[in-house]
Amino acid sequence: MEKKLDKGKVLTDQQNNMMKSAKLEKATNIGLELTTNFALGTIKNIVTKSLKDNDKNK
Repeated sequence: MEKKLDKGKVLTDQQNNMMKSAKLEKATNIGLELTTNFALGTIKNIVTKSLKDNDKNK
């Protein structure tokens, strides 16, 4: 099965699958980055709260 593009080019199934894989990899990387940023933000908030609580208890 072939898929035609607007510019008159034709993508083979293999090329199409490679493009899908690349898009999936990019989406996965973005998801990992968001998850990492969320986790780091959560850790930062916990540490900051702990430090503030320690300062109050002194």
